[in-house]
Amino acid sequence: MLTSGKSYNRLQSAMKALEDFIATPYSIFDGDTSQKSATIWQPDGEVEDVETFPNPLEMESKAEAFLQTAIDSGSGIATAPEWSYDLNWITDHEQLLFSADSPLFILGCAPVAVENIGSLLDQLEGAGYDCITADERATGDARRVPDPTGKSFVTPTIIPIKSAARKHTQRDTLLIQFKNKYMSAWATTSEQRRLALGEGIWQLDPHGTRTKIAVWTCSDILDKSLRESVQEFGKKEDAIVAHVQCNPEPLHDSWSRFRAELFDTRSPTTYINANWSNISPSGSNEFGYSGVFAKADRYTNIGDGFEDTCRLGGVAGSNTGGHYEYVCSVVDDVISEYQFHRVYQPGGVTEAPTVPDIRITNVWEYSGGEYKKTDRVTLPDQSDNCTELRKRTKSNAVTEEILTALLFEDIAIPPGTFNPHEDLTWEAIGSFSTESGETFAPRLRYHAHRRMENSTSQQRPLPGDIARRSHFHLNHVASDRDIEINDQFGIEDTPVNATYQGRDVPIQLSVLEDDKQSKEQRRAEWLYDWYDAIDRRFKPVVVVDGLGDEYRMKTLAGYEDATAPLKDPNRIDNPTRLEELE
Repeated sequence: MLTSGKSYNRLQSAMKALEDFIATPYSIFDGDTSQKSATIWQPDGEVEDVETFPNPLEMESKAEAFLQTAIDSGSGIATAPEWSYDLNWITDHEQLLFSADSPLFILGCAPVAVENIGSLLDQLEGAGYDCITADERATGDARRVPDPTGKSFVTPTIIPIKSAARKHTQRDTLLIQFKNKYMSAWATTSEQRRLALGEGIWQLDPHGTRTKIAVWTCSDILDKSLRESVQEFGKKEDAIVAHVQCNPEPLHDSWSRFRAELFDTRSPTTYINANWSNISPSGSNEFGYSGVFAKADRYTNIGDGFEDTCRLGGVAGSNTGGHYEYVCSVVDDVISEYQFHRVYQPGGVTEAPTVPDIRITNVWEYSGGEYKKTDRVTLPDQSDNCTELRKRTKSNAVTEEILTALLFEDIAIPPGTFNPHEDLTWEAIGSFSTESGETFAPRLRYHAHRRMENSTSQQRPLPGDIARRSHFHLNHVASDRDIEINDQFGIEDTPVNATYQGRDVPIQLSVLEDDKQSKEQRRAEWLYDWYDAIDRRFKPVVVVDGLGDEYRMKTLAGYEDATAPLKDPNRIDNPTRLEELE
């Protein structure tokens, strides 16, 4: 199927610019396979002179390692954040950028002085590359680079296109675009004064594919007309939006709100974000949260993919209002390989799965001067309470998420029969939400946006608080009632998470930290919904906090002994009330 080459105002068609651009050499465009992979570089480094002329230091060897890793991993697309690459390295990296096995690279580059950018492009053309800028397409060849008047530098992003992706030339190609909008003043004041602004961005739309890719750079999102063009593109096409950033606030409401609007569509949109983990030697700024976001008709089940993602430094989540899911990395200085499925519309080349199933499959962490593949990453400092709770419950990432969610009534119960392997999704479980509704798990994981003070993202307790409260209540029920959390708990046991020691009585144990009647009623209804949704017998036990250290044990009113057969399994005297547990 041939593409139309349609342009969305500020998006320049690569197919129209190149004419002979074909999709075949790049697997990211392959419509016959729904499973895709992306390699995303989230580097740590130092950028000096941010307020005058940003200059990344000592990044070339890291960049070369990223290029090689992306090729070796077999990914379809590989992204590096703004400022991480450099136009001066292209000839040295030619064998990597344009190899037969190279993915579609999208590389955010270091700033270039306005007086040097023209000659640098001439040098690259003299070295054998076709260099085409989005500006020359946007201005009808009137101007190749941004207007330099009164400005100091441009910020390029490049897309290397190998000669194998062009029918009528043996020359490799560089598609180049320049940052269209300066950062806001709270991030840096230098760009507004010094950055020469580009006129457009590339839309990668080769012959022979339904998939199209839009590429933009960091604060381009603040350009209203460009943002609207990208949103229109994402809503109407089989689209991937690749966003390379140097963003100290990746979950800022501007970005979350953009994503919510982007995914307000039935199209199979995917958003890939590459950001630095840090650009300051002091480590005082928190960046990160590079990852993959994808439209979801249904939400991914929690399971092996979630376990692997957590072990490899990812946090997963969903925005139920926007019907999309995502996995982001919270690890410093890492190359991550992501796997995901693209959800094609009916009538596409193949019928694809209805869930994105995004997961991190491999990581290479920077250590000892090189990126090393690892099975378990170095995470930000974690709470001792969380570590002790994991030991106590003998849980892994999946079971600790379900166990703690059950303790605090944080799992939604679907209508009808409950199937844990289908109904325990990222939608059902989450640890905190951004202002725009992007909810993240796991709940017992510390990362930058779980540490922020006075933040709207802290709508739920911090991991250490969750673990501490869990310990407190588990100690009470163990000492007073001989109730212990089930250390053999598995996903199929949901919602039964505890047992009486020495007695074969399965228990659904939960905590209610407020004895208001309205909250007791809601908990009773939640328990009754569980009772109605599963076939398995269990005893509901609720630990209800009172004043100070006082607490009481309650159960559903009229709920019979879980060890005795029920004559009428629907007979509960009052499904909206709790009563004292004898």
